[in-house]
Amino acid sequence: MKMPEKVLFLILVVAMYVTMIVAKVLAAPVGFYGVLTVTAFVIIHGIRFYGWKTMLIFVVITFLLSWSFESLSIATGFPFGNYYYTGLGKIGEVPWVIMPGYLSMGYLSWLIAHILTGHFETKIDGSNMLVIPFIASFVMVMWDVVMDPIMSTIQGEWVFPGGGFYFGVPLTNYFGWFLTIFLIYLVFALFLSKQKKMDKSPNIGNRLFWIVIPIMYLGMALQYLLAPFFATANPDIYWSLFLVAIYTMVFVSLITIHRVYHDIKGN
Repeated sequence: MKMPEKVLFLILVVAMYVTMIVAKVLAAPVGFYGVLTVTAFVIIHGIRFYGWKTMLIFVVITFLLSWSFESLSIATGFPFGNYYYTGLGKIGEVPWVIMPGYLSMGYLSWLIAHILTGHFETKIDGSNMLVIPFIASFVMVMWDVVMDPIMSTIQGEWVFPGGGFYFGVPLTNYFGWFLTIFLIYLVFALFLSKQKKMDKSPNIGNRLFWIVIPIMYLGMALQYLLAPFFATANPDIYWSLFLVAIYTMVFVSLITIHRVYHDIKGN
């Protein structure tokens, strides 16, 4: 990886961590900028790995399917359950910021699954057609398991009128998330498998190129680790999710970092 690219990735990683810390420690309304920072990182990283045409396909698949399933569930209750979004900035009934959220965490989870399976190539075929989407979907849902009760039950960014067993969130929400993200990954994997020739990324053997993926994912967990120390209400929810974050998002981040150092030699 060229030096300017290394500096750019490190700047984006630091910017995201600083944003998350400021948002919790100083209670500043800057969390939205953290999402944009991760999205910028993902687009740049994805272009470096896949090339801009293939990364554009991933963006289109993610945006179309996530918006479609979100809209379907708001209208019918399937697959996430009955809910609605509050606030403005919607495309139909879905806030536009939801799709970049799927994209950013979806891409990070996708590459974490690559690392955990030791698959550092762009093309996917054979058993990896199902294995990588399956693992990546679990990694993605880990984030939602930690995020949803805070964003929904506490902050009211979206509301489940009927409540649910998991801190006010119905269990169907998480099965719906798994189904949605698995289908996104499966469609993208099918696209990759049909490509007759895919140029190998020059960054495949670069340790820093891969290590920033779990570090960025870990940064998304940071806000949930800090939140209970500064919360003035709902300590039962915040501290429970603190524990859940440690044994899901933090764990998978650390084991992925270990795999990068074990499987990729050099800088």
